[in-house]
Amino acid sequence: GDARVVTHSSLGRLHTPNKGLEEKYFGPNGGNLGGDSLKMMGGACFHRYFQSKLANSVHMYGLHNKLQAKDSKVRAISAHPGGSDTNLGNH
Repeated sequence: GDARVVTHSSLGRLHTPNKGLEEKYFGPNGGNLGGDSLKMMGGACFHRYFQSKLANSVHMYGLHNKLQAKDSKVRAISAHPGGSDTNLGNH
């Protein structure tokens, strides 16, 4: 069978406030995650979520390109798992 590396992403990757990865999310910052606003699809917690999903996609594109350059049979895939019925927006 084929070997695969699979990660989850989300359509949230398209909603980053600055339309790209932001350096302030790249490293440790002493536990300061930028606030806890729970505004639906906005505020600090959603900005972090959007950044993480974009980072997952960027990682898979980079891995895909490296594997292709080495003629590897390993496939790098990023998947959107679909919607989930959670209570995330209820708080």
